[in-house]
Amino acid sequence: MPEPPRFIRFLVKGSVLISMFIAGCAAVPVNEFSAYRESFDQARRAGEQVLIDYAAAKKEVESLEINKPAEVPSVRAVQFDAEELASRGDAVDAVAVRLRAWEVVAAYNEALLALVEGRPAAQVEAATRNLVDSMANFPVNAFQDLAARVTPVLDVLSTALTELQKAYDRQKALDAMAAVGPVISDGFIRLLIKDSELFYNLRFGLNDRKFRKTIRRIIALRKGFKRLAETAQPGDDITKMVKAINDKLATLPRKSNNRPQVSALKLERSGGADGEVVRSQLADLRDNIFKLTDTALTQTRELSAYREMLVAYVRMVGELDARLRALSRAADSGEATLPQSAELLYSTIRVRQSYLTYRENKQ
Repeated sequence: MPEPPRFIRFLVKGSVLISMFIAGCAAVPVNEFSAYRESFDQARRAGEQVLIDYAAAKKEVESLEINKPAEVPSVRAVQFDAEELASRGDAVDAVAVRLRAWEVVAAYNEALLALVEGRPAAQVEAATRNLVDSMANFPVNAFQDLAARVTPVLDVLSTALTELQKAYDRQKALDAMAAVGPVISDGFIRLLIKDSELFYNLRFGLNDRKFRKTIRRIIALRKGFKRLAETAQPGDDITKMVKAINDKLATLPRKSNNRPQVSALKLERSGGADGEVVRSQLADLRDNIFKLTDTALTQTRELSAYREMLVAYVRMVGELDARLRALSRAADSGEATLPQSAELLYSTIRVRQSYLTYRENKQ
């Protein structure tokens, strides 16, 4: 029997996890925390999937820029300035930075879980060290606001780690996590949420470029139909074609000023040309207008589906932030409180579903 699609397997796994949460005390706490980890990992993978699409869009934009004709003929550079190149350093990859942000959030999640679950000192230290490393490796200089907050907190966290390695003190670990928490929520989580604007604007630009090109082709075909139809003898068949074209054009989304994308077709005169050839050419033009209108509608649905995916993504990251805050409170209270993750799973499933809808409409 063939293996079910990956998304179906995810839904099945998600439903099992949700059932565990609803069951409450019916499951062993260890299993419940394991289920929370799984839901967190699923959310992270869904977020990274959105990032991968952004990377593809970014690459497409860069390709368009490279292939754009130069306004002024370029001249080959013959100079090589080693000092200038050395001082410039490596450019920060926008996608890699955001993957690093997810690493920081995941490390913080694990550090909190180590405290909430009451793991041995060595495991708490290891989780704290992983958080220190992930924050230290994050290129904060790419985000000026974030850099001002991460650097001092990283110092606090590093100091706490040194002290923990000498003599384990749970309260010191808690104090360190308390210092990190606001930076995670207001810094890294906020970065992931704010990115949705960047993602949408980039994808909108690409989509709009294709959409406007399609509309221009429709307008050209409409003009061609009008010119040819005005040379032909009038007839019911042409009248029906004009009405069908106008009905089809009316399905296009209107402009921001509420004007139609393509004005209605209206014949102002008629000619004496007759015969099957003219009628056949008009029918071909009509069919091509229909096809391109369908293309424009698909492009519109693609953008709408992408927007819905980002809405689901923002809600998922927001729910993730709520779970992290709840974990922080649980760690501070000293109780092995079960992370309530059903909503996180639901929001992750919504991201996956909307992503599939977006891909189905993508051209």
